[in-house]
Amino acid sequence: MAAGTTGDVWLRSFLEVLPRVVDAARPSAIVLQAGCDAHFWDPLGHLRVSTQEWRGAVRAVRDVGLPVVMTGGGGYDLRNVPRMWVGAVADLAHLTLPAEIPAALPQEWNLGTWDDVDLPTPRASGRNEAESAVAELLGTHPRLR
Repeated sequence: MAAGTTGDVWLRSFLEVLPRVVDAARPSAIVLQAGCDAHFWDPLGHLRVSTQEWRGAVRAVRDVGLPVVMTGGGGYDLRNVPRMWVGAVADLAHLTLPAEIPAALPQEWNLGTWDDVDLPTPRASGRNEAESAVAELLGTHPRLR
């Protein structure tokens, strides 16, 4: 996706493409490489995805109804990786996390909540950006059209 793509466009695109990939590949299981580089604080990433948008993609993978094996990977901001991975495991297991992160976690993680409170602005201007992103993704993979 283009640098600066916001999480709302990223998630809408993911939700549009996921069923097509599953239909085309007909997998018996999914290996979910849960990299956190898409997060807007990540120093190496170029996207503007929030924790809650990223977890929305994890839940979409879970809801496909196939067995899921999740691996870690990518993500270079310590404020994000632990809470995103814990959130992903909770989502895959259909568990609900408390709103606040336990105070017993290391203070240097500078965490307070599982989700991002301040989302990057501006957000996408509407459905057209997601449709363009999906068209670009599908255009490079003819089997998914």
